[in-house]
Amino acid sequence: MAVLVPQIGVTAACAAVGRSRSTYYRRYRESSCPSQQLPGEGWRVTAADESVTQGI
Repeated sequence: MAVLVPQIGVTAACAAVGRSRSTYYRRYRESSCPSQQLPGEGWRVTAADESVTQGI
């Protein structure tokens, strides 16, 4: 796809390989927002925190 698109365009390249344009744009886009990272160890609820919240 990277070779075809500059030569014949996205629509024609997708038709040539049998892939939808939406799949092309999802796979080859450059994301404008950073990837989300999962919370680390510091985000876990400790036993002390859990006992406090159960008392509320």
